Amino acid sequence: MRTAKSKGYVLLDALMAILFFSLSFAVLFGLTESAVRETEHAQDLTQAANLAQKKIEELAAKPWSQNLAQGLVVPGESVGGQEGKFQWSLNSEWEVPSSLIYINVLVSWPEQGKARTYNLRSVFYVDD
Repeated sequence: MRTAKSKGYVLLDALMAILFFSLSFAVLFGLTESAVRETEHAQDLTQAANLAQKKIEELAAKPWSQNLAQGLVVPGESVGGQEGKFQWSLNSEWEVPSSLIYINVLVSWPEQGKARTYNLRSVFYVDD
C-alpha cells in the first residue's frame, strides 16, 4: 500500500523531469541559434569572396588599356561601388619598370551591428 509520503516523491520526480527537459531544450535552442548565426556569417563571407574574385576576373578578362579607358582601374587610386549590401573598393599599385600591377579588392558589409571586411590581393603582369 502507498502512503501519502510516497505519492509526494512521484510528484517531485515528475517536476524534476520537467525541469531537466526544459533546461536541455533551452541549451539546444541556444546551440541552434548560434549555428544559424555562424551559417549566416559563412554565407556573407562566401558572397564577399565571390564578389572580390568577380572584380579580379573582370579586370583579367580585358586588356589593361581597355580597363584604364573604361575607368575600371585607376593607377594609384581607388574605384568602388556597391552590390546589394556589399560595398567594394578596388585599389591599384603600379610598378612601372617591371610592368606589374598589384590589385587589392576590399569588400565590406554590415553584420550584427559591426562592419565586416574581406580583402583579396592579386598581381598582374601588364604587357600591352
